[in-house]
Formats: sequence, structure tokens, C-alpha cells
Amino acid sequence: MVNHHNPELKNLYLNSQWGTVSYIHCLAVTYKATIEEVNNRV
Repeated sequence: MVNHHNPELKNLYLNSQWGTVSYIHCLAVTYKATIEEVNNRV
């Protein structure tokens, strides 16, 4: 499925995939921190 004749396209795909993963991870960390803060307030 990877086009070896176009390394730029491959890098773009990998970067977008990594960007999505890191974005979701960031959301998860923020969500977890928010939940813990709410629990500490109660």
C-alpha cells in the first residue's frame, strides 16, 4: 500500500498518523487531569 516511489507522501502519511495519536493522547491526559481535579474538590 505504501508507494516507495514517493517518500514525501509516505512521510506525510506517517506524520499525520503520529499527529493524530499525539493529539488523542493529549486529550486523554487533559481529561484525566480534569477528572482528578474534580474528584479532589468533592
